Amino acid sequence: NQLTYEVLTHEASKKKLLPVVISLHQGAETDRERHDRNVDKFLWVLEGKVEAKIEKEIIALSKGDTLYFDASLPHSLKAVSGSPARVIAVTSPPPL
Repeated sequence: NQLTYEVLTHEASKKKLLPVVISLHQGAETDRERHDRNVDKFLWVLEGKVEAKIEKEIIALSKGDTLYFDASLPHSLKAVSGSPARVIAVTSPPPL
């Protein structure tokens, strides 16, 4: 499996935040997302290197890097290192 999502809370639809661990194998990319207005996303790279594409901008992130952005903008993540990448992604409010 090239891409896995692990939700880090129970009853996510009742929460104000949706924390998820995204695991990506080399070259794997998430689907392009775009949430409603007033939805924020925070990323924290736990392992590996990823490229965050937000609209047309590409931001290189390595282990320990964080990124906070407006999740109403089209966005995706791609693993770019030789090893798998793991990223904590927190979305508020949950897009459920």
